[in-house]
Amino acid sequence: MENTQPTLDLNDLNILREVVSQCATRGAFKAEEFSAIGRVYERLVAFLEASNALAATEEADSAEQPAQTDELVSEEVPVQTEAAEGI
Repeated sequence: MENTQPTLDLNDLNILREVVSQCATRGAFKAEEFSAIGRVYERLVAFLEASNALAATEEADSAEQPAQTDELVSEEVPVQTEAAEGI
């Protein structure tokens, strides 16, 4: 039977970064935990940036999302006025 060591890869760390970000957004942390979590989060992001894993993930995320345009799409809706209704 083979004895394998547990491993973590850059993808796992990217997922962890996103989990921490989502938890912070959703209010999952107590105020007194913010500084410790923030320090670890900043170290994690710095590590991922240094290994270029963060840039690769952001590029993949932007490729999956549809392109955003600055155009506003408006739909014309007929407006009825009192004069048009015969009132």
